[in-house]
Amino acid sequence: MGRWDQIVEELPQLRRYAGALVGHKAHADDLVQATMERAYNSWSLFNRGKQLRPWLFKMLHNLYIDSYRRDGRLQPLDLTLDNPEALYHNVTDLHRDIESALSRIRPEFREVFLLVSLEGFSYREVSRILAIPQGTVMSRLSRARKEMRQLLESYHSKARSEEQA
Repeated sequence: MGRWDQIVEELPQLRRYAGALVGHKAHADDLVQATMERAYNSWSLFNRGKQLRPWLFKMLHNLYIDSYRRDGRLQPLDLTLDNPEALYHNVTDLHRDIESALSRIRPEFREVFLLVSLEGFSYREVSRILAIPQGTVMSRLSRARKEMRQLLESYHSKARSEEQA
């Protein structure tokens, strides 16, 4: 299998992570395209003894960080759409609540949460991808889960009170 085939195999996971990270399809596609270009051009730097997937995710994460440093801070997840019905057609309220909660937690918590919970990376792999200590990964994941739980509980309470009214 050639280098391009190996990189392309990871495309669905990269798109999923980028989409969940930035929340805007066009921005996510741009981020993935930049990652693919950098990976292809940097193939000679890839250590064949290491796994490709964490290397690509680290590259995507670094591009994400670099793209938003120009603004002086990480941008919150943007879930505004021209046609929200198109996105939420036949999707449960819980799915919307999860996306909303993800948009409200701090970006550094969201990154860890997505890499561990959605992409299935180990704490060690996330530590390498984000270039942070493993203890920081565990702490951020714990805080992300706590914030997600609190937000989802508040959405649920709000929905129940609206039903009773």
